[in-house]
Amino acid sequence: MSEVDFLIKQFEYCLNCNYKDAAKLIAAELIKLKGKVQINHQFKFICCSHEKIHKNPFITTDSRLLQYFPQCEHYVCFNCLGKYIFDIFSRVGISYTYTCPGCNAMFSPEKTKLDVYAPYFTNVIPVERIYESIQKNEQNFAVTIKNINDALKKAECYFFTNRELYLKCNGQGRVQRMPNCNHKVCDCCFRKRLEVLKEESEFYCPIPHCTTILAHSIIKDVLIQGEELTYELWPRLKIEGISHILCFNCERALESVDSNIFILCQCGYELCVSCGYISHPGISCYVIKSGVQDYKEFECREDDEIPEMKSHYFFALSKFDWDVHEKKVDYLRNTFKVKLQLTKVNYIYNPALQQKYDKAKELLIKKGTFEGEIYVFHATSNSIYTDICKNGFKVGGIEVEIKVGNAYGFGVYTGTDPAMSICFYGKDNKKMLICKALLGKKGDHALKDKTEFQNTEDDYFFVDFRGVQTDYYIFFKKEHVLPYYYIEYQ
Repeated sequence: MSEVDFLIKQFEYCLNCNYKDAAKLIAAELIKLKGKVQINHQFKFICCSHEKIHKNPFITTDSRLLQYFPQCEHYVCFNCLGKYIFDIFSRVGISYTYTCPGCNAMFSPEKTKLDVYAPYFTNVIPVERIYESIQKNEQNFAVTIKNINDALKKAECYFFTNRELYLKCNGQGRVQRMPNCNHKVCDCCFRKRLEVLKEESEFYCPIPHCTTILAHSIIKDVLIQGEELTYELWPRLKIEGISHILCFNCERALESVDSNIFILCQCGYELCVSCGYISHPGISCYVIKSGVQDYKEFECREDDEIPEMKSHYFFALSKFDWDVHEKKVDYLRNTFKVKLQLTKVNYIYNPALQQKYDKAKELLIKKGTFEGEIYVFHATSNSIYTDICKNGFKVGGIEVEIKVGNAYGFGVYTGTDPAMSICFYGKDNKKMLICKALLGKKGDHALKDKTEFQNTEDDYFFVDFRGVQTDYYIFFKKEHVLPYYYIEYQ
């Protein structure tokens, strides 16, 4: 087989597998060699949310029928996108954080936010209606403030004239009129009643025997910073678009809009708006709240009651299964007798390794060589997985012997999809690691000399197989690869 014929076969394979970048490189080589190629092929695009909504996939060769979101790399058909936007806007208007339907369908931990002024949005909801919704929200807020102010005028606390429950009202506090039931209570008596009623599942009107349920915004308005009652009730408050947290350090009651990731407390700590602990990017609030200080694996299930763990499961599933092409799946199933079904997902929490990884990332950013983060796959002998999860990777050929595949010198060997791991270890064990990895300065050759390896300024070497098999990332620094999921499959 001539070189041109070989490249033509590679080119056809890449087109069928939708490996666009590899196909472009091979096409460039064929042009140089003046190869004559005649292949009829059309790329296929799949809507990420169609199957979840309509119970059947939507596949097309016309990219104009879908919206592409570069942040999450999802394609969503305009039918799904329009239905999602129209249904939500009809109910709540603009006071909602719209996100990519593909991210929602696949439970992506980090969702792409939609631009309400982008054509894909304004084609469904005209700009005039968007402006009307914004103005309506502002008017509703103004009306609410006016109603509260009106309720304060010429009002007398119920407990000032009715000495029930032995509440001694002095008649000097600010008085609020409760919505719906119109009972009037001063802030002081309100707080005294909240002390008694705080164990109830709902916040009720403080007047005896009244069953009116109060909005949480009314409760927030009577609480005082620093009081024990505020410390107990603040985290329970649920107001649309607002997060209420207590600083773990000074116990100050804080609020922030939901779109914020963190908030800075007056005591100097940067806090997570979801749980109130020190900001912990990349680590779930559930893990932080559990109080675990050292390495621990958290099992994640498809039907997990904890949303964060359920999200981890589906994210690992998308990396394990979604990125594997059908032809490669058939090859793996037939050759290694695997079903390619996840049976277990463990989220790896290791603060010591996370700290080393974060420092390595900061150093790359400082040097100006940081090119982003990716997810890669690694498999090894059954007895070594736990050691990697606890203590991190060791550099192959330097700190540990390379037992399988050493053609590309020293480093931590990883693959861009699960296929390499299955090919090397699928018969011995049905396990692998999904890792987060840092891309720094790319080297142009493998490092097989120890002296050169110890003195190199490069961070990794990429082996591009142009669609023939799994591409490799060989990382020269072990801190640049973080074990993230420990999975088992069948």
